[in-house]
Parts: sequence; C-alpha cells; structure tokens
Amino acid sequence: GLMGKGATLAALTQHSATYAVQETHLTAQGIGRFKKELTWQKTNLNMTHGAPAPPKNQSQKTLGGKHTGVAFVSHYPLRNLVHHWSDEDYSTGRCLATAAYINQRWVTMGTVYGFSEGAHSVEVQQHTDKLLQGLTSRVVHGATDLRMVSGDWNLERGNIPQADQWEAHGWLEAQQLAYLKWQKPYQCTCKKSTIKDYLYLSPEMIPFVTDVQLNWTTFPDHAVILVTLSDIDRPPIVPMWRK
Repeated sequence: GLMGKGATLAALTQHSATYAVQETHLTAQGIGRFKKELTWQKTNLNMTHGAPAPPKNQSQKTLGGKHTGVAFVSHYPLRNLVHHWSDEDYSTGRCLATAAYINQRWVTMGTVYGFSEGAHSVEVQQHTDKLLQGLTSRVVHGATDLRMVSGDWNLERGNIPQADQWEAHGWLEAQQLAYLKWQKPYQCTCKKSTIKDYLYLSPEMIPFVTDVQLNWTTFPDHAVILVTLSDIDRPPIVPMWRK
C-alpha cells in the first residue's frame, strides 16, 4: 500500500529517483488523496497510476482498496503512454506504461503486478504472461533508447517465458547484471525466501548502472530493488541528410 508512504519514498535514497510500485491499494479517491499527500509533504514527487483498485467495501467513505494497483512515482516529470493491453486487462489495475523525462531524455518504463492467488497453476501463470506480453509489445519491441520493465510478478524466473525474449535482445535483470559485473550474489526479494520481483534494463540503460542494492526497510514482504545510474547524457546527435 502507498497511502501514508510518500515521505518514506522520498527519503529512500539521497538521489533523485523514479519508483515503479505494485499493489498500491489506491482507489480512485485514494489516488487523489495520495497525490495531495505528496504535495503537502513537499516531496517534489510526481505520480502516474494505472486503473484504480476497487474499494474494499461499498462505503462511500472507504479509502482502502483491494490488493491491486500499479504506479510510477518520480522526482522527474512523468506521462502515461498509450499501451497495448486490452481494456479488460488494463482495468485489473495490474499494468501500466509510463515515460519519465530525465536530463532531456525520455525513459520508457512499464510495470506489471502478477496474479498471486493460485500463482502455481498454469491458468494463472498464463494470465500473468498475458500482461507481460504487453510489456514486450509496448516497451521492449515498441520503443527504443532507454527502457525499463519491472514488477512483482509472483513467478520465479523459470516460469517467465517473456523474459527469455528480453534477454535474447540484450536486456538484463538488475541482480543478474550485479552478479555479472560485481559478482554480487542473488538475494531473495519476496518474504526473504524467493525471487519474484524483477527490474529489467534495456541494453542502452546498462552502461549507466553504477550500483544495485536491495532495501528491506520500507515494505515488510518485499525488497525494494534500487538501481543507481550515473548521469544520463543528452540524446545522441543523429546525423541528418537534408534533401
């Protein structure tokens, strides 16, 4: 849940940051309240959000939402992108595509919150895979330059066929990169027992990575995957032949 955690997110790192968040619990009313919270506490954070989480009950005063909702929260300007999910899939509040404007460059980002109930069944894994296909279509194949996809997918790596495609195109998961670059051992991200949370970086993003850390101080059941980047350069100059 994000409600009441605006100041916590703002203090999570000393640097300007962009966070992909899953399971926000934010209803339509809760989204508005959380945005006000970011303003009142002077966090300088912006936010984009997917479909609102359904309220826990029918009371008009209810702010609490069910266990869904995805968002991006950032010190940088954000804008939602036209996505490739069906209306039915998007309405689950489990998928979102957004762009952040960092150092005069747009970073294309996507996040998915996988289905948790019955996640070991083939049917549920197929439902999550369908959401991840939207990341493949919109962000991996449908965009260029600096990109990132992430989320709590409630699946271990062997059950994520979409990631095979990403890695075939040069994408690396943050912990995979940390192991290859600095020999950092893999750490569990979910309830300190399994790896079910991921942050994949495009080939253009990988050269900027200077550190990868896991932080358990913010949420009890999941680690925050923190990837530190060096300053992103301005867009490369593209030679043009004017005719």
